[in-house]
Amino acid sequence: MTKKADNNKPEKKNKPLKNWAFFTGLGLQIGVTVYLMAFFGEKLDLKFETSKPYFAFGLVIFGLVASIYSVVKQLNKMNDE
Repeated sequence: MTKKADNNKPEKKNKPLKNWAFFTGLGLQIGVTVYLMAFFGEKLDLKFETSKPYFAFGLVIFGLVASIYSVVKQLNKMNDE
């Protein structure tokens, strides 16, 4: 019998369940982050009695930017594997 040469390269296996769970988790991560930022922003607006929801708006924008950064970082890591 002949053995195949070992190229020391890991085989890339298609793992659809892992990918499905990963992308489902991304949506939940973004949703929860934005919700929590809006919740805490509203609490800060009530505490400091602002005339407009400055804290809520600012924290939601911050949450979106942080979530998008995290998603891009995770997708880059996923592509490298």
